[in-house]
Amino acid sequence: MPLINLIESQKIAARKNNQQLRSSKLVLIGSVAISALGYGTVLLQSGDIEGEMQNLEKQIKAVAPLVAQIEVNQKAANELSPRLATLQDAQTLTSRWGRIMDHLAVNTPTDCWITNIRSLSSDPEKPITISIIGVAKSQTNVSEFVLRWQNAKDVEGGNLRYSQEKLLDKTEAVEFEVGGDILGTAEKKKISEVKPS
Repeated sequence: MPLINLIESQKIAARKNNQQLRSSKLVLIGSVAISALGYGTVLLQSGDIEGEMQNLEKQIKAVAPLVAQIEVNQKAANELSPRLATLQDAQTLTSRWGRIMDHLAVNTPTDCWITNIRSLSSDPEKPITISIIGVAKSQTNVSEFVLRWQNAKDVEGGNLRYSQEKLLDKTEAVEFEVGGDILGTAEKKKISEVKPS
């Protein structure tokens, strides 16, 4: 009898081995299938990525002339920007002078005549100084001119420098000079860099 029991145990052990072998085969087949599926996914994605890279390279080649043109235009703009700034400054200053002349044309009293206009700019960091010399019939006309001059929008510190009676062609008149600074004509001070020694 002991021999029969051994055969039974061998059969049970063989069945267990077969079950383990089947489950191992299933695990192996599952692993191979999952690996194949992962490999296929990676191949598809790499194909998509290669296609996208080729598409992007085509776009880069198509845009390359535009980028080169932009660089050329940027260089030209950088070369012309100082000239443009100079022209804009000149235009701004010209418009200020135009407004000052318009102010004088409209606000000069009737018995008052301008004989000379001078401007002086000795230091670029200081505003342009304007001097107006004129003749009036009376001090009242001079004071009215000074008050109107002080209301000019583009002039700062408008004041009377002198007035004196003068004889012109046997007629008494008052010669005067009015001055002021033109707003916005002083350049900003440049900060000099201090180099460490």
